[in-house]
Amino acid sequence: PQQLLLPENRETLVQVLSYHVIPSAAVLSSELEDGQALPTALAGAAPLRVSIANGNVTFIGPVNNANVIGADIEAGASVIHVVDDVLLPEQLESNTTNEEANVTAADGAAGAPMYATIGEALAAANSSATNLTILLAAVQASGLAANMSNTTEWTILAPDNDAFTSRLSESLGITPQQLLLPENRETLVQVLSYHVIPSAAVLSSELEDGQTLPTALAGAASLRVSIANGNVTFIGPVNNANVIGADIEAGASVIHVVDDVLLPEQLESNTTNEEANVTAADGAAGAPMYATIGEALAA
Repeated sequence: PQQLLLPENRETLVQVLSYHVIPSAAVLSSELEDGQALPTALAGAAPLRVSIANGNVTFIGPVNNANVIGADIEAGASVIHVVDDVLLPEQLESNTTNEEANVTAADGAAGAPMYATIGEALAAANSSATNLTILLAAVQASGLAANMSNTTEWTILAPDNDAFTSRLSESLGITPQQLLLPENRETLVQVLSYHVIPSAAVLSSELEDGQTLPTALAGAASLRVSIANGNVTFIGPVNNANVIGADIEAGASVIHVVDDVLLPEQLESNTTNEEANVTAADGAAGAPMYATIGEALAA
């Protein structure tokens, strides 16, 4: 993702983003039809095709498909659907460069991005195709956003969308949407707190194999660092998480994107399964509404 944001790759970036815009209308998930073809804002590219099966909406592209995992976020006069993959046009004219491609998490990414605040960093990391929309929504729902200032010296582990979806289903039997319900706020706060290392802002190059790092969740077991072949893994009592995006500097803090949601050993989960069967095609009851697309993506 960092390479895609380089100035020399702007043309590719614009093509990718344009292929995710359907300019003809703001279409709610309940208005989509199985087999429908939707031209995108990328001139000359093949339209996307809609597939609806068992209430689940998938956008079919010429190269790959993307499932809707968060539907009907209204932003001004537009509608946003969160998807689980980046759709690529068939003939993507990629001028991307592979310089620094072999930099590992343990080495630290040369020229890693720096942002003024943690919120800005998470939003930017999400826009660079690391799929952090669930984490962004979780931070807002938990109320922890108020504690994230540009002077906070934290190390933050940021699970991507796939991590949230698979781990919550496997270990807690719930969906990300259910975790965000008000009645599950205690569980949400515990999960997020277990991804904050409040002692210092630690770059990946400063981590040591075997190091133990207490988290912000009081009474929970510390995380242990494992470094093998240049790859950094955080070892928890229940599961592990690999660093897939290192050293995003955010104010005085550092964010590492990880591929799993770390769970404390004795998670006191009061999660409920109400509305468990709401699907993307049905539309999420009470789906959020924002004044602008920018506000919706940041939230």
